[in-house]
Amino acid sequence: MRVLVVSNLFPPAAIGGYEIGASWLCRELARRGHTVTVCSASRYLWAHTTHVDDVPCVAPGDLPWIDAGTAMFGFDLPRLLDGGYAPVFDDARLGAHEALIGSPPKRVALRDAARAAAPDAVLLFNPAGLLLPVLHEIQDALPDPVRTVAYVSDDWPLRWPAAHPLAELLSPRCAAERPSLAPLIALLHESGLQEGIRAPILDDVLFCSEFLRRTVGEAAVGGVPTRVVHWGLPAVSSRPAAPATAWDSDAALDLAFCGQVLHHKGLAQLLQALPHTRRPHRLVVIGDQTSDYGVLCQRLVEAHGLDDRVRFAGKLDPEATWQALHAQAQVLVVPSLQLAGSFEEPFSIAVLQGMALGCVVLASATDGTPEAIDDGRTGQLCDVTDPITLAGAIDAIDQDRGLAARISAAARARAADAFTIEHMTDLDQARLAGSADAADRRVRVTVTMLVRDATRDPANSGCVRVVRQVARELAERSDVDLRVRVWDPASVALRTLAPAEAEMLGR
Repeated sequence: MRVLVVSNLFPPAAIGGYEIGASWLCRELARRGHTVTVCSASRYLWAHTTHVDDVPCVAPGDLPWIDAGTAMFGFDLPRLLDGGYAPVFDDARLGAHEALIGSPPKRVALRDAARAAAPDAVLLFNPAGLLLPVLHEIQDALPDPVRTVAYVSDDWPLRWPAAHPLAELLSPRCAAERPSLAPLIALLHESGLQEGIRAPILDDVLFCSEFLRRTVGEAAVGGVPTRVVHWGLPAVSSRPAAPATAWDSDAALDLAFCGQVLHHKGLAQLLQALPHTRRPHRLVVIGDQTSDYGVLCQRLVEAHGLDDRVRFAGKLDPEATWQALHAQAQVLVVPSLQLAGSFEEPFSIAVLQGMALGCVVLASATDGTPEAIDDGRTGQLCDVTDPITLAGAIDAIDQDRGLAARISAAARARAADAFTIEHMTDLDQARLAGSADAADRRVRVTVTMLVRDATRDPANSGCVRVVRQVARELAERSDVDLRVRVWDPASVALRTLAPAEAEMLGR
């Protein structure tokens, strides 16, 4: 099978865990003999409060690679292009202009590359931030429809089209409020880039956790079939386990934090808890501490007099992260926070890594984490918002080392049984190939109406009559799966009608 993988980022350009997980899956598919081609951004602009890094995304050396143009993150794009940021962002503004103006030839090259790859299936990871309508270009370029499966590991479908960097720029409100951008906006409309704001048309959606599937909801992905497929880790059985004697010593614990050093990951909560533990447990922080939040955490270490107990190891590559956790961690603390109106830990790869190495994982009971950890058996869940409570949970592990040893062994067994890349690939591979059940044998027909209001606007009555006729004739056929989608260019929005709405149109 020839698989074309689409993702805004791909290692070595990586922000969090999903890019790493995506690379593991791609390489396992390739190991099984499938031809995997990666389509990802050649570079991305990442905004911090004090600087912008233009990070090159070089092609992965062991997989064929297609340039997906530029991905923009962390910016209010209209404000950036209009010069609303400090002068330090001038390079970012220039880069955005170049990317937008250079888009037409990029689109042609993307279509040619997609045809040359001739995929049997497309696997989408995350399109958020991509300036080009990458998936639409691929689907339109191919002579025959190909099965398109999305693996969703955050809430981008729920935030679409706002997750697309051009959504705000191409809205009528932006043109009215920023007349200086009118020529560029007109150019973008002429170039057809607004096509990328349409939600992708998918055949299947795989969620990384049941929590995420419930949160996003099937309506946000067009009502297509969904399934939960948890992340998988490579080479779990060959990873060195914690030795049987790891918990025999009476020394203070070796703790680790592993992940993005950002507010929602909760490192500050852990640092505030350390002064309250009964003994001087040591902590290694694996992650980029150069962000504003990272600087704040370093100040917390100084303020609490923890310099001799806390060490910042910096951001490590995936294999070095495995090695550091094995060598330096008995307990992996994952104190992620559930922020008001949001969620930040759909299903943590760091949790799985800790379990696979036999660490005792102490985590907050937020979002998808309880799907991985059976509290008290394969890990510990606790309230991390209160430093005293978190310190008490750390002390409890320290004081009952027999239980800690049992949790360590059970966690590793659980990871080897349920969270391997082989298991994940089995499930993803089946969806990419298409299963043999009756629902999947139906022909999917998607009708997209370019209207402002398909049910009330008299100017669109002819379109409504066509949709009614199509729906009436196809709804009775058991081999057809009919989707009706409404595209409103004024609000830059597209939604899939619920079955009841589509049925009413059919009448």
